[in-house]
Amino acid sequence: MNAYASLQQHWYKLASRERLAIGWAVALVLAFLVWRLLLAPALQVLREAPTQAAALDVQIQSMLAMQAAAESLQNRPKLSHAEAEHALDAAVRQNLPGVGQLSIQGDTATLQLKAADAQALARWLVQARLNARVVATEAHLRRQPAATPTAAALWSGTLVLALPGQ
Repeated sequence: MNAYASLQQHWYKLASRERLAIGWAVALVLAFLVWRLLLAPALQVLREAPTQAAALDVQIQSMLAMQAAAESLQNRPKLSHAEAEHALDAAVRQNLPGVGQLSIQGDTATLQLKAADAQALARWLVQARLNARVVATEAHLRRQPAATPTAAALWSGTLVLALPGQ
């Protein structure tokens, strides 16, 4: 006798009330499984969709803004080597007076820093990138501990930059 026949024989030996209770239990378990495996994940996706769509919209707007910024940088007129040198020197004089010394050799510029404020260095890097169109190729910087706990840390070292072609 196989297992199916044995199960079928046992089923028919049960009272109708017991068969009804088992039938309801099986139906309840099946309904739970259908809910848990099929319907609940789909409803969760539907609940999260508006939030995810809003986040994607923000991300798309950010990417479009970056694309516009990149295109505006690409469409700027070419800068001569002399103009780049002048813009780089002006940025050093404006943002790093007394702490930065610039030397230019060919298409490479080297900035020596001695105890430069981090914010001033960041402003200089932004101006150097935008106005002189230079790219940092090497950085050898050391952070000096702040004199007091509330004071900003200072940076010393060298930055090597590539100037636009001559």
